[in-house]
Amino acid sequence: REWFFVKRLRDGRRNVVLVSRGESRFHTTSVDNLAELIRLALENPADRILNSGDPNPPTVADIGRAVAPELEQVPIDEDGYARPDLSNPWAVPYPIVVDTTKAERELGYRPVADYRGAVQATRDWLLTTDRDFSDTYLTRYFDYAAEDEVIRTAHPERGAHAS
Repeated sequence: REWFFVKRLRDGRRNVVLVSRGESRFHTTSVDNLAELIRLALENPADRILNSGDPNPPTVADIGRAVAPELEQVPIDEDGYARPDLSNPWAVPYPIVVDTTKAERELGYRPVADYRGAVQATRDWLLTTDRDFSDTYLTRYFDYAAEDEVIRTAHPERGAHAS
């Protein structure tokens, strides 16, 4: 999902439009924290369902600042359902946040990383990879013409070419 921000950097964009003012919250889970939960579950096998998530679930704006602080965020009020051409992978109408209390109580689970720290390896890889993501669901999140129109209309001081 971080490709949403990194592709803009790789494409030379300067801005990113964030629906719902960038306030959507869709709980992230870094591989470091998921691996820690799996390790603890393997040491204490049982039939159960446990949630895993990074501490302090970030908003889309927080994710953007962690992944691509170089991009100027342009928050808009419209949500990703009203403007699918401007949506993003975390654009949900209500917060989706998991409760890790059961994992903490039953296994002594404690996150070993926060999102900001854990995502840097992903950012670095995405900035240099040759992988083509055009065959994934992420393709629908790059309507630069729609973004440029919003920026030109809402923020004419940013110039005619918003990218």
